[in-house]
Amino acid sequence: MRRENEEISLSRKDVDALLREVEFILVSLGRLNRHYESGSIADLADCEDYCAAITKFVDSERVTDRLAKMRMIISSKFDDTLGDDDMDDLERVLDKIEFWERPGDV
Repeated sequence: MRRENEEISLSRKDVDALLREVEFILVSLGRLNRHYESGSIADLADCEDYCAAITKFVDSERVTDRLAKMRMIISSKFDDTLGDDDMDDLERVLDKIEFWERPGDV
């Protein structure tokens, strides 16, 4: 990473948008979790209801779209100049992430 790329600035508008999205997702998931904590998630029926509620929330509230928008706001601030390793700064940051894979596909 080049020295001039060590700091990234976001506008107040972008920070506000990011915080609103993070707050919506975190608080909503927390409320869903607390709602189902009152029962016994160890019970298969409760677990299925909980999983269905989480899935419905993620789908109906377009959580993946929201996260993609947040990623775009942040990643747009990265310098895309290729370094000696033939990668830009964002590629270097994301390079070592181990993503979820379906069991057996590893």
